[in-house]
Parts: sequence; structure tokens; C-alpha cells
Amino acid sequence: MKYEDGYQYQNVYGPLVKLEADNDRMLKEALTLEDVEVSKRGLMSNMVYSCSFLIVCADSLGRWPEQEDPSKDDGS
Repeated sequence: MKYEDGYQYQNVYGPLVKLEADNDRMLKEALTLEDVEVSKRGLMSNMVYSCSFLIVCADSLGRWPEQEDPSKDDGS
């Protein structure tokens, strides 16, 4: 494809680049997590920081994970 001038090129590819950028932004936003809490953090003996995160999320069907009851034993 040959373009007559730079404006024609910009008018053809400008909207395509914008659509791709919008799509990338939506994909990145879909990967973000909300309501993440730091449950434990501290400095270990070897001067390395350590922390734990609590992340609760629904599965693809919208069901929330059930809490495991440590008092229940499956007999194994």
C-alpha cells in the first residue's frame, strides 16, 4: 500500500494504534487486584524483608473459596 502523504498514513494507522493501546490498557487493568492486604511483614535474621499477602478472589463462575476448617479431618 502506498500513501500519498504523511497525513493519509497518520489517518490510517492513528486509529489502529489507539485501539491497540486501549486494548492493552484494558488487559492490564483486568490483571490488577483490589482489596489485597498485607497480613505479616518483618525483617528476618539475615536482613531480608519478608511479607505475606492475603488475596481472596472468586473463581470464573463467581463462587468464593470456602474456608477450610482445620478441625475437620478427612481420615487420611
